[in-house]
Amino acid sequence: MKIPQVGIALVLALILLVAIPTGATVLQDAITDESEDNLAGEIVAAPSESENGAYAFIDNDTDELVVDLSASNDNVEGSGVSQAALTGVSDVFTLTYTGEDFAQVWLEHDSNHVTFYDTSGESIEGQANNMTLEHNETVHIGFSVDTRESDLEAGDMLIDSIEINAQVPEEEDDDGPGFIPAPPSPPADPDPPEDPPEDPDPPGQPPIDLIVGPGERTAAIENIPAKVPVDVPFEALSIGEFVTLEEAEVTFADDGDAEVTVLGEDALETDGEPLADENATSGIGEFEITDTPDSDRVESVTYTLGVDRSYLESEDIDTDALVLYRQADDGSKWDPLTTTVFEETDDQVVLEATYDGFSRYALGVDQAVFTVEDVTAEPSIVTVRESTTLETTITNTGEEAGTFETEIVVEETVIDTVTVTLEPGESETVATEYTTTGTGSYEIIVDGQVEATILVEPPAEDPPSDDTVETDDLDELDEPTEEPGGFGVLEIGGILVLLVLLTMGLWGYRNREQLPSREDFFAGRV
Repeated sequence: MKIPQVGIALVLALILLVAIPTGATVLQDAITDESEDNLAGEIVAAPSESENGAYAFIDNDTDELVVDLSASNDNVEGSGVSQAALTGVSDVFTLTYTGEDFAQVWLEHDSNHVTFYDTSGESIEGQANNMTLEHNETVHIGFSVDTRESDLEAGDMLIDSIEINAQVPEEEDDDGPGFIPAPPSPPADPDPPEDPPEDPDPPGQPPIDLIVGPGERTAAIENIPAKVPVDVPFEALSIGEFVTLEEAEVTFADDGDAEVTVLGEDALETDGEPLADENATSGIGEFEITDTPDSDRVESVTYTLGVDRSYLESEDIDTDALVLYRQADDGSKWDPLTTTVFEETDDQVVLEATYDGFSRYALGVDQAVFTVEDVTAEPSIVTVRESTTLETTITNTGEEAGTFETEIVVEETVIDTVTVTLEPGESETVATEYTTTGTGSYEIIVDGQVEATILVEPPAEDPPSDDTVETDDLDELDEPTEEPGGFGVLEIGGILVLLVLLTMGLWGYRNREQLPSREDFFAGRV
């Protein structure tokens, strides 16, 4: 007699809200809600207790289990998986069989970009890849999302819902069509499928278990193929306020396993010279790859970074000025790497740069750097109210063209403001006329630094006259010199005598005929 087979198709609205923005999801603490979604009393779906269980939660309105990688999930940060990337998330939710005997369970959906697998990495999609669960046995389910070879655009939905199918046989005497016999004792592991299980990862891409922590990511890579590039996702790790590290394409020299940890902005410690002190650039993001395999195992690493477009536009930064720098092993300097623009979207500018190993890196914005030199005053010695010409040479020693403005200051007074626009390596000499107003030594300050001095002397005196007494010994002039001038008593007396004589002579001349001669005078005939 044929015994009817009971086939139960249990449909669970397991919504995978996977948007495709330029960023990617960042996990936070796992959900502690213990609510579960019961499927006909036989299959129970619930968020995993692992860290990745934060992606799953029970919708209080529908009592459905939801797996949400989008920005609407308040338990995680980010806004979806990266476009054109491979992303794997393990142990997101669990399925538990609560029936008395056993059941064969598998998942079905219509997406070509998502693959669900158990903790061993085996696919559980399709009836051929079913997993047999005994009473109260639980399986942990993860999934991988591959959007590298697709025409998906930002905002597209990958999966709207999936079906969880369980087929439970009843004990009967003979087989009916499609009857699946119960084994004498329920096996611990599912029976091998008739067809080889589907590989959840594309050829050349080994399984990657990504552990997401605050400010860091750790990727455990298994079964690495030699000489084949492996895409290691870093889930938009923040390395600066406006910069994220999206992924690294690593080519290993040999096969095997490896583990790498990348530290972002919040987990880095200061080490070595800052980028801005060593180069004509300003750093806008920094990260370091630690806990790496031996350097001889790594042939090359291509890093993919995203820079916020609105930031670049607000700061008027050209994409050609964005350069990834590698810090030397001793921390003494930073070396630039060839950096190219891989893609531009409405939200981001995506950059790529390649190096032959892991290290510490910083993304910088190359900029113009100006130096002031060769400041001169001609002539440098002048007299009051005489003019001098101040010349200043300005050079752009940076990697980008730029405009420089500075003040020329003499005796705390701004006498001129000069502005120059120079290409990298270009110099220009500017001249300023200055008329002195006082005596003394004056400093010429350009760009806040003392660059030269001017000596201002008093005006020259008139030439000395012929009767001017010149002497080198000023002490001789300390005592006053008596000059001749005025009349004394002797001088006045002499003048009076002279006047008396002149008067007598004049009187005698007028009365000479009336006077007796000398003979008459002496003869007494007067």
